[in-house]
Amino acid sequence: MEQIIKKEDKLKFKGGLFNTKSGALVLTKMDLYFETKGGKKMFTIPVKSIQSVNSQKGVGAGVDHLYVLYQENGKEQKVKIEHFSVMAWGALGNLSRLSSYFSSWEQMINDARFGRIGA
Repeated sequence: MEQIIKKEDKLKFKGGLFNTKSGALVLTKMDLYFETKGGKKMFTIPVKSIQSVNSQKGVGAGVDHLYVLYQENGKEQKVKIEHFSVMAWGALGNLSRLSSYFSSWEQMINDARFGRIGA
């Protein structure tokens, strides 16, 4: 099994109206994937196929999104991961509005894409 670079639970994979699942986003040197609490992988993206990654504040308070664009069978695909924080509704949440919750994910995925992660 490949070493996990970054893993985070309590996130949501937004795969459409009837395909939203809670689970963990996992990054290894080779792949980015989302795994449900039951162990089912919702997607696996080879890091070398990722074209861009973008973190954004959501429309509602405490909602942040991570968008990953990648190539699969010659077609551009996109996945969306969501984080919701109850803290953002309080006073501390105003400070968190300055940057996206997923900024560190964006950096780590780009580091993996461009080979900046050590052996």
